[in-house]
Amino acid sequence: MVDWVHFSLSLVSAFASILAGVIFMVGYYKSKKRTRFLWGVAFLLYAAGHIINAWIVFTEISPETGIGLFAMWCYVNLGGAGTVGLVLFATVSIIKKRTYHRWVITLAFMVIYSAGTTLFGLILPADTPYALFNPVVHTQLSNMSWWVVVSLDPVVIVISIVFLNNYRVTGQGWSFWIGLSFLMYFFILIIWPITELKPLFYTLRTLSVLMLAGGGIKLSQT
Repeated sequence: MVDWVHFSLSLVSAFASILAGVIFMVGYYKSKKRTRFLWGVAFLLYAAGHIINAWIVFTEISPETGIGLFAMWCYVNLGGAGTVGLVLFATVSIIKKRTYHRWVITLAFMVIYSAGTTLFGLILPADTPYALFNPVVHTQLSNMSWWVVVSLDPVVIVISIVFLNNYRVTGQGWSFWIGLSFLMYFFILIIWPITELKPLFYTLRTLSVLMLAGGGIKLSQT
C-alpha cells in the first residue's frame, strides 16, 4: 500500500523547491546575477530529488535493489552533491573572497560525496568491510545512507553556522531561515537511515525544506 503521507510530504518539498527555484531564475533573468542562477539551480535539483523520492514511494518499488536502488542513488546525489554542493559554494563565498577557494572546497566535497555514494550504493557488495560507519544490518542502501550522513552532516553544520552568524552580524532575515533550516537538517539527517524513524524524518525534513525555500525567496528579493 502506498505511504500517502510520505508521498504527500515529498511532493510538498518538491513544489516548495520548484517555487523558490523559479523565483531565483526569474530574478537571474532580470538582474543577471550569477548567485541567483546558482541558487535557482540548487533548488531545482532539490525538487528533482524529491520528485524521484515521491516516485519511489508511489510505485512501491524496493529501494534496496535494481532500479529502486539506482533511483535512491539519484535522489541522494541531486540533493547532496547537487543542492548542498551549490549552497556550499555560496557559503564559502561569504567567508572566502578568492574564487579558487570556492571551487576547490566545493569540488572536493562533491567528488568525495559522489564517489562514496557510488561505491557503497552501486559497486561494493553489501557486506563490504569498508562500511565501518554503518551500525545496522549491512545492505547497499544502508551503507550508502550512512555514508550520506557521515559525509554530509559536517558540511551541513558549517553551512548552518555561517548563515546564522551572517544573520547575527547583518540582521538579514533570509540568512536566519536558511541557517535554521540547515541546523534542523543536521540533526534529522542522523535518523534518516533508521527505518523505524523515517516517518519522523520526512515530516521534519519537509519543515526544513519550507524554511529553506522561505529563506531563499527572501534572498531572491534582495
